[in-house]
Parts: sequence; C-alpha cells; structure tokens
Amino acid sequence: TGQHESTLLSIMAIEKLIKKKKIHSFFDLGAGTGILSFVFSKLTKSRILSCDIDAASIKNFKENMKKNKLSNCKNLKCNGFRHYEIRKKSFELIVCNTLLKQLIKMAKQISKKVRSGGHIILSGILNHQINFLYSIYYSYNFVMIFKLSLNNWTVIVLKKRILL
Repeated sequence: TGQHESTLLSIMAIEKLIKKKKIHSFFDLGAGTGILSFVFSKLTKSRILSCDIDAASIKNFKENMKKNKLSNCKNLKCNGFRHYEIRKKSFELIVCNTLLKQLIKMAKQISKKVRSGGHIILSGILNHQINFLYSIYYSYNFVMIFKLSLNNWTVIVLKKRILL
C-alpha cells in the first residue's frame, strides 16, 4: 500500500534519484507486493526485474501488476540472486526494503550485482542502525549519496565507487 514509512521513504528515494540520473536497469530485491517495482515502472517506463521468496507475495505481485495495467515487470521466485535469469546480470539500481539483518546478510551479493557507478536504495532501517549498516556497505566500496528519514525510519541511497 505504500503506507509504511520504509516503503514511502523508498518511493521518495527512487523519485529523487531518477531526477538526477537516468537508470536503465532496475532490480527490486524482495519485492513483496510490488509497489517499488510499479513506481519505478510508471516513472521510467523501463523493464523491471524483481524477486521474492514468498509464493503468496509472488501471486499478490502478479495481481497488482494486472490491476495497475503493467506489462513490463517480471517477478521471479527465488532467494536473493540465485535465479538463472538473474545470475549473469548486473544492475544500475537495486532497491531492497527489508530489515537490517537481511541487508547485512545480503551486502556481499548486492555489491556483486551493482555495476560500478550504480546505486542501491536500502530501506527498512531504524535511525539508530544507519551508521552500522553504512560501515558494512562502505567496506564493499559504496558511498552515501543521501538519506531520508521519517519518524524513526531511514532510507539510504548509496553509490558504488568506480575503482580504477
């Protein structure tokens, strides 16, 4: 529905980022009902790739896609980046709205799938968790571009440094 602070912040971060940079390849990790994929789709008209591990979420995603009259979104059932359609791809933007534990657990995988100069939007984070989470992603060559907060929740937008 987009009513939870972490979802609303993710939407705001997507809108702010795409005003600054044209993004051609988008991945929604743990897409759930699909709202972040749908927002990106409507704003950019790009093809969207996403995944979730929960079968009920996948079904709900497909129903919501029909309700929103979208045909450019593809949601795969898989854990992380393990699906054959995802394994060999890299992305300019990965969005992940989950909890701290999962964001930490997936840091290495996410860093491998984001192109140099690409971005990640991480949400589902409480304000007091930001510095710890950022220190982990910084070790994978990400720098913070901006963060947005609402109530006790924060979203951070990171850019993968281009290494020479």
